[in-house]
Amino acid sequence: MPDWIVATEWLKVGLLPDGDIVIDAKLPDHQEETGVWNFDLGGKVYNIEGTESVKYRIAKAPVGTYNILVTFTSHNGTVFKFEAVPVSVPTVNGGQLPATATPWYNLLLSGSLLTIMGGVILWRRKLRE
Repeated sequence: MPDWIVATEWLKVGLLPDGDIVIDAKLPDHQEETGVWNFDLGGKVYNIEGTESVKYRIAKAPVGTYNILVTFTSHNGTVFKFEAVPVSVPTVNGGQLPATATPWYNLLLSGSLLTIMGGVILWRRKLRE
């Protein structure tokens, strides 16, 4: 679930922990149309074919403050322009860790204890001889 930066009646912009932006837009007055959504983020335009409601994820959004301009052009030529919303994309430190660790810590601990116990038993046997 994104942290919603901007939330208006027809447009929500959210920021995910990994720095991606999620734009959730819908047409006003519950209109049902199909067409092309245009999302302009600081001069870079993202186009997506969609219906009256669309959710779009912008991967690796550039860091900075932008006005997101959203327009929808229906197949019959009707154009819907939404009010520009300011969005600030912060620098992301850290992020998702790679899946290289094991969830079996209890087995790792048990194995280590058994190895230490075996070493102690072997050491005591050597001392008796």
